[in-house]
Amino acid sequence: MEVRNKQRDMVYMAALLHDIGKFSQRADGFLDQPNMLESYSKELAGYICHKTQSGSFSHQHVIWTADFIDKNEALFKAFFDEKYKSDKVTQAEDNLINLAAYHHYPYTELQSLIQLADWWASGIDRNKDINYSEKPDLGKYKYKKQKLYSIFDSIEINGQNNSEIPHAHPLNALEVSKESFSIPYTEFGDLTADYKNLWDQFCTEFKTLPTEDYKGFENTLFYLLKKYLWAIPASTNDNPNISLFEHLKVTASIAQCLYDYKSEHPDVFQFDDGNSKNLNLLGEPLPLRMWCIDISGIQQFIYNIPHAKANKSLKGRSYYIQMIIDTIIHNIISHPDIQATLSHVIYSSGGKCFLILPNTEKANSAMSKIRKEVIEEIWDTFNTSLYVCFGCVAFRYSKPKNSNETISHLKIFTEYSTESINLGELWKSLIEKTAETKNKKYDYLIINNDSFIKLFEPIGNGGEDICMISGEESTELVAMDDEEPEERVLPYIRDQIALGKLLRNHEYQTIKKANQVDNDKKISLLYQDWYFDNDLHPQIYEGLIYKTIDGSIDYIPSVKSGKHNGYGWRYYGGNKVAMRNHRPLSFEELASGAEDGRIEKLGFLRMDVDGLGQIFISGLSDEIKCFSAYATLSNQLDYFFSGYLNVLRNAPKYKDRVNIIYSGGDDLFAVGRWDKIIEFAAEIRKEFRNYVNRDDLTISGGITIVDNKFPIAKAAEMAGEAEDKAKDLIYNEIKKDAINLFGISVNWKEE
Repeated sequence: MEVRNKQRDMVYMAALLHDIGKFSQRADGFLDQPNMLESYSKELAGYICHKTQSGSFSHQHVIWTADFIDKNEALFKAFFDEKYKSDKVTQAEDNLINLAAYHHYPYTELQSLIQLADWWASGIDRNKDINYSEKPDLGKYKYKKQKLYSIFDSIEINGQNNSEIPHAHPLNALEVSKESFSIPYTEFGDLTADYKNLWDQFCTEFKTLPTEDYKGFENTLFYLLKKYLWAIPASTNDNPNISLFEHLKVTASIAQCLYDYKSEHPDVFQFDDGNSKNLNLLGEPLPLRMWCIDISGIQQFIYNIPHAKANKSLKGRSYYIQMIIDTIIHNIISHPDIQATLSHVIYSSGGKCFLILPNTEKANSAMSKIRKEVIEEIWDTFNTSLYVCFGCVAFRYSKPKNSNETISHLKIFTEYSTESINLGELWKSLIEKTAETKNKKYDYLIINNDSFIKLFEPIGNGGEDICMISGEESTELVAMDDEEPEERVLPYIRDQIALGKLLRNHEYQTIKKANQVDNDKKISLLYQDWYFDNDLHPQIYEGLIYKTIDGSIDYIPSVKSGKHNGYGWRYYGGNKVAMRNHRPLSFEELASGAEDGRIEKLGFLRMDVDGLGQIFISGLSDEIKCFSAYATLSNQLDYFFSGYLNVLRNAPKYKDRVNIIYSGGDDLFAVGRWDKIIEFAAEIRKEFRNYVNRDDLTISGGITIVDNKFPIAKAAEMAGEAEDKAKDLIYNEIKKDAINLFGISVNWKEE
């Protein structure tokens, strides 16, 4: 078990909880008559809150933050061995309460560091208004009346925002259902009772968190916060559309990065211990490094399989891609020279992820080693079928140049430019840097002499050992599965076939370091083991156990399994498949049963959001661009594609006729009986329109209809080509927003 730096962990935890008081404050009475605050907590107001000209206290939520930590003193003290309170308030003491509660009124260098992380995480709390036609004046106590606006309301398409009325999410714990969609929001009543109900649920589950070790507690808390804070606005000023969870998560990751950079470069930080108490960066250091990891060759890898065996391996093959990304992420955040957290992952889906890490020599060296190991392992397993691209950009935020500028006007400076840029431009730069690595694939292999030989020596031996699925030659073939032991495949393809079976009927997924527990429901990948089961293996320890959800989120087992585990949950697009007699339907069976009894064909569907890359680059105004906004947008899209689409597919009219092969991020691939796949595509478009509540944020798709014995690789390729044609459509000056069917592209709305 790794040796902890308790002060470092405490900075992270304080940043993760720094605004938790916004949740409990909105569930309580006002400061003069609170129902939840201890008397000690109320006395802190004069120390941790600013005083306004009228004599009242501002930023009062920090009082409730302090109160929450104080009431859970025993739990936190066990992890940090820190003193929490004394008869005399000591602002200069860096305990967990002070680090979390003094972020608006810091007294110490570490308290100011969390304040700086709060600023860098978002200027969204101070954004300009979206130009709604009617904007109510909610008065002094609007923080008790304001729900979370939909992030989609804030997106500008082609430089314009056509949202006319605000839409808000329900103030509920997250669940995968239409009840979590945003709806028109015009009645602004007192939400105290709703907040109180939600707060009580949160506190009840908080008491069930695992306390065997800090890492398990930290990981489980992360998902508990996501469950309950996803629909709570981080700020109620102006138009709040950033969830409190995303703001806490990003602030915590930046705070830990700044701590690590400060530990390695103490001379570039200057703390003003006078009146301002600001933490300033001297010179032009770049404390943060944003990473993108992108798998190249996904389409060919997933679909290039013989049709006769497609149904055996296609499901596992598509999920395998996301497992590779998730495994790389866990290798990164668990590396002893990085020791990051789940909060450092801004976004992960569709074979791509974005992370914020410290720009330290230790972390950069560790990432270089991880990249080398991953590329070599991917080559040894897949040869040229897959490649993992790593790209990164080091950056920092600037200080406001004059007193008239607010936090939202902070600019970004990178290692590649002397001119300031915004976050969209940083995102674009990172994607371009990552794409550049595709032009110099296998550079690590070429540099290393042993790997150089692997890269250029002939593949195969000219013999008869041919993998039944991939067609590759190998001397290491294994039995495909117990049902067809005579069929020989590569080891990783056997894993994918086994994975497809495990995915059909599982409740839990567990990831942990490899070679600790043997199990017939285990898949090993890149130094990590994955377990898929309906039960929790009692011998698994120091793992992260995910519960796969398709409805309400009840993810902490009442009887916890193993030791030192953390507990989370995840969506999985395609969590059910069409079954008959406890086995999945073949493609032939899926195509059968048409109402007219004659046409038995398969439909292949590919869809994704139109222009999403441009939305990330320029769809959010400078005033709203921040990591919290990007994280909110990414996760809202993934909720629809990885989570909610299961609800559509599992409806009676589709559950026996349509299978989702892959769905996540902003795209999907599905196969089914030809008529049902057409209906399914239309319903997805309709529900996506209802989800985003606007006509100019669109989705396009392509459908190809083939015989039930048609090669899967070619059908998938044709569906992709049909999708491209749909995206090329311009109808009455409307671009994209189309479906291509029978070789014809039509606009969803107008045609």
